[in-house]
Amino acid sequence: MPFRPSSTPPPVKFDPVCGILNKDDGSEMMYHGMFMNVVDDQGNEFFTFCLITSDRELYTFESEDLEKLKARPRVVPNPEAWIFENRWSVKGIVSYLNGIDPNPPPDSVLDMLMNTYKGYLELRRKMDYMLLSLWTIGTYMQPIWYSYPYLLIIGPMRSGKSKILELLEQTAYNPIKAESITESAMFRTIDALAPTILIDESDFTDPDKNSAIQRLLLVGYKKGNKALRSERTKSEKIVARAYLTFSPKAIVAPRGVQEMIYDRCIVIQMLRGRDPKIVNNWPRPDDPKWQDLRDHLYHFSLTKWKEVREAYESISGEEVGLSSRDLELWKPMLSIAKVFGVYDEVLDYARGKTEEKNRELLTEMNEVKLLRCLLHMAKEQVYDKYVSAATISEKLKDLYGDERWMKAQNIGRIMTHTLGFRNRPLKVIRRGVAVYKLDEEYLRDLAERYGIDPNRPLGEDEEEQ
Repeated sequence: MPFRPSSTPPPVKFDPVCGILNKDDGSEMMYHGMFMNVVDDQGNEFFTFCLITSDRELYTFESEDLEKLKARPRVVPNPEAWIFENRWSVKGIVSYLNGIDPNPPPDSVLDMLMNTYKGYLELRRKMDYMLLSLWTIGTYMQPIWYSYPYLLIIGPMRSGKSKILELLEQTAYNPIKAESITESAMFRTIDALAPTILIDESDFTDPDKNSAIQRLLLVGYKKGNKALRSERTKSEKIVARAYLTFSPKAIVAPRGVQEMIYDRCIVIQMLRGRDPKIVNNWPRPDDPKWQDLRDHLYHFSLTKWKEVREAYESISGEEVGLSSRDLELWKPMLSIAKVFGVYDEVLDYARGKTEEKNRELLTEMNEVKLLRCLLHMAKEQVYDKYVSAATISEKLKDLYGDERWMKAQNIGRIMTHTLGFRNRPLKVIRRGVAVYKLDEEYLRDLAERYGIDPNRPLGEDEEEQ
């Protein structure tokens, strides 16, 4: 046999911009990567890509220390294609490497962000400022998260939605406006650099970009998810390429987003402001406070990442009273909140926001409307034990008004494929027509699975009105 498997493990591939690496002694370090000028032991200055680590060390790609880690970058950064200005100041980096904490200390960064945002935005609740600040901090700690919620900003015209994106352009980790890159470059950029993507309402008006953004948002909230795209090579061959899609994303969508994407979001609802000092205050990129905030954010992420990760790994659904997707989305915010000592406040807020969101989702879901209707019909006891899709359709229209999806054909499809009315005794054929059993026990079980109170179907409320 000419070849045999090698026992030598392959080198670890790491993301160059931000990640966690294992050291020889078994410990771990988090790092941020960026291009910068450095000086070697002989006094020679050169421009290269550097990793600044949580051990307060600086590695260049040419350093022997990086070779000892037996690690290679998954993508080799190209200085000509490097799209980020150095958002961590040289002064801040030097102070960090020398063990000097910023003034005020890094733990004050949450209050600093909240106070800054209050000067530009009129949000509905105090906790909305905290959410925006925690989300901003979390963009600097991507290697910790297995998933990260999209920040969805909704509200009427002139309520400050786009201003939030302008603020995040100054404070979030390596932000890029979606409008500034093409559809194809968007996937390559996220795969290589995992930036914070800022998506404005105008990005949804271009049909091609809108389609790409929708596909990206369906998978891009969870680490490891990839998008498969066809690309043309230099030799004109069409090849498939898989791109990583995970990165923080903030979205302004005044008309909302499709249900599956909405389920991956934490929402900030905007209202029109009344204080002219705040309404007319727009962030100036040259204001030195942005650099100070970013220096604090970088410093905090590298000095507190282990505490945040420990909190992240310790939070369980039983502890917080959240489950499934809701727990997945709120865990990063709750983890950071634990380190800042505001965990209980944020947990109460998360539960309230989750109830609001689930209530909205339940109101909009067609199958939920159908379930409420069936519960109402079973309670009325004026129908035969079995009813047709046409009869259900008429009752739905009585309760909710005529909606396009309420055709008998659609009702039958939902009853069979979604709600499980497939076989006897739940579904039988009479004179060539499928009829469905109003089995109250089965309907109550379904209602509880959908989070509906089976003792108070929507039909009751509408009759009372």
